[in-house]
Amino acid sequence: MKQVIWFKEKNVDGYGTNVDVFVEVDAHDELKYEHQQEIKRIATRIKESSNEDLTTDDIIKDTLKEYLDEGETFKILQPDLYISF
Repeated sequence: MKQVIWFKEKNVDGYGTNVDVFVEVDAHDELKYEHQQEIKRIATRIKESSNEDLTTDDIIKDTLKEYLDEGETFKILQPDLYISF
């Protein structure tokens, strides 16, 4: 089942800048609230335990590689347009 997950990494630079990333996930089952909490826990652990300066994309990739089962895939989406108003 394909779904889009909206990731928001907060305060990436210490000055309040947030980074939003959209990821298309093709999983065996629908991702629901309980999945959201587990994915968030994994992402937070990876971010806080890393000795490297990981990018937001690196954190997301590592999180989903750990979380998803074999045969489930993900793709980071790049917008064709960005509109701010």
